Amino acid sequence: MYDKATVPSIQFGPDFTLGDSIPVCRWIDDNMEGPKIYPSSTVDAHSLELVLNKFGSKIIGPCYKLLRNKDPSADRELAQKVMDGCEWFNNCLALRGIGPGPDGKKFFAEGKFGMFEILTCSFFDRFRNTLKHWRGLDLITDSLSSLSVWMAAVDASPAFMHTCREGDFYILCYARYAQNQQRKWDALPEASSK
Repeated sequence: MYDKATVPSIQFGPDFTLGDSIPVCRWIDDNMEGPKIYPSSTVDAHSLELVLNKFGSKIIGPCYKLLRNKDPSADRELAQKVMDGCEWFNNCLALRGIGPGPDGKKFFAEGKFGMFEILTCSFFDRFRNTLKHWRGLDLITDSLSSLSVWMAAVDASPAFMHTCREGDFYILCYARYAQNQQRKWDALPEASSK
């Protein structure tokens, strides 16, 4: 269904394929035995949905706009929107108690890699590589401590390690989006508050 096998799908016979991350994960959680990936707590599940409802407009959209941008003079403004989205995400994680230190949590719900990570970390993994390479923008900075702690925990998770690709894979796959144009600047945008 997806030419580069970068989006999950389940084939049900010759006539129907269920595609995309959320429907596939929900089907697996509802129909397969084993540990559940959706939070069991109503509060955690509601918090997950609240963040996911804005994730596209705050993270995915701005990252794609910057990557696809053909006008170098617009890069700075688009990069600032990306970093504003990263700050929003960092604040969402901080509200969940994710952060540095011995009391800081590492994952969004129930202390384990779960649905929230499945649905969000792949975008950060893709864009931390592609935007850094093609647009010179580092998404995961020290000023975003909750995001840094969370991504380090994701990177160390066996579930992620066994399913992610090397950064060069995404750089090559997304070259067309970036029109094969690498751009850099002297002072990079960062999250506006620390």
